[in-house]
Amino acid sequence: MNTKIRYDLDSLELANGDFGYPITEKEVRKVNRMLELMENVRNRQMCPTEGDCVEFVSRSGDYFGKVHIERITGKYADICLIPETVFCF
Repeated sequence: MNTKIRYDLDSLELANGDFGYPITEKEVRKVNRMLELMENVRNRQMCPTEGDCVEFVSRSGDYFGKVHIERITGKYADICLIPETVFCF
């Protein structure tokens, strides 16, 4: 794993000085790792996948604000329009 150093102990303490507690090297490593993970997610080519919640508008114009993707087959997806329902097939 090639981790870029974004913060060192002094720069992280300076950025968080208002909180008034000491920062350890372990916390610096955690912060740098978290920033690396966020950067990696932003750089990925994202597309909807099974389990995601999305917004959906039907051909007739009905809007569903929280649709659950059940299964993706090729370019088609099976969706659950009301994911709060206990069983959705």
